[in-house]
Amino acid sequence: MHGYDLSNFKNGKAFIHFDGVINGKCDYGPRICINTKGEKLFELPDRDMIVNEFEDEDIAFVMGNEGKYAIMNNKGEFVTDFIYSRFYGGSEEGLWEANRNGKHGHIDINGKEVVPCMYDDGCYFSEGVAAEYLNGKCGMVDCFNRTIIPFEYEEICICKNNLINAKKNGKYGLINKNNEVVVDFQYDEIDCWCTRECTVYPTRIGDMWGLIDRYNNVIEDFI
Repeated sequence: MHGYDLSNFKNGKAFIHFDGVINGKCDYGPRICINTKGEKLFELPDRDMIVNEFEDEDIAFVMGNEGKYAIMNNKGEFVTDFIYSRFYGGSEEGLWEANRNGKHGHIDINGKEVVPCMYDDGCYFSEGVAAEYLNGKCGMVDCFNRTIIPFEYEEICICKNNLINAKKNGKYGLINKNNEVVVDFQYDEIDCWCTRECTVYPTRIGDMWGLIDRYNNVIEDFI
């Protein structure tokens, strides 16, 4: 016997399974969930299922034999079928990005697709909206899949402090969640990552970079 494979404890639970050799033959025992006392809580129905650890929301993403994923709750019950190719990007709204049949959407911890997997790509929720891509255009939807920002942009970033970095007709500007233009579309680039975290924004005109604020005041010249 070589030993056991134990995942990290999270929310007081971890997954463990035997990984070793008995009588000269490989033998992978059932994967079980235990508590911090080592007590068995439940066993996965198939020992070949792969699962790492529970997420912060006390759910686990389990990969089945066909390489597809399902969501399992903390009782060992599957709340979705094994139909997803990926889960990622949990949000402050308690929603996870999901990919099914090559399409992007969002799913809650109960397994409900609150935003159906119908988009070509997308991003996680922030301040109640998520960027989605459809037929070569970008827009934003809320957690009821209602269109908040119309699908008329070439690129769009997440919402931070009611400010969204967007690209239209080859130029970048800033809009808010009402689709009102805050900074006109006049720049060759506005750093997307910084618009998430900062109050001033690295901005490019041609080969020159400067800094603007959300009112389009130049904080640092384009030199």
